Amino acid sequence: MTPKYSYPSKAEVATPASQTYLCDDPQEAHSSLHAVNAMLRKLVFKGGMLQGMDGMTVALTTAFHAYMKYAKLNELYELEQTP
Repeated sequence: MTPKYSYPSKAEVATPASQTYLCDDPQEAHSSLHAVNAMLRKLVFKGGMLQGMDGMTVALTTAFHAYMKYAKLNELYELEQTP
């Protein structure tokens, strides 16, 4: 039976093996620091302050995405360490 779609399913993409490339050492994955860094990059370096409320919304959304990404990575490391 041939697959209906040519792209991978959500279950194939969201595997722990596909998310371990973010950093090698779990001590390096500080979720809040990555979120603050992402927000500052969007606000200051990419000109988000010049766009007003829309720029702030994009910066906050980017910070939330970065926080959740590294929080999930930390969770995966904790699951690997527990027997």
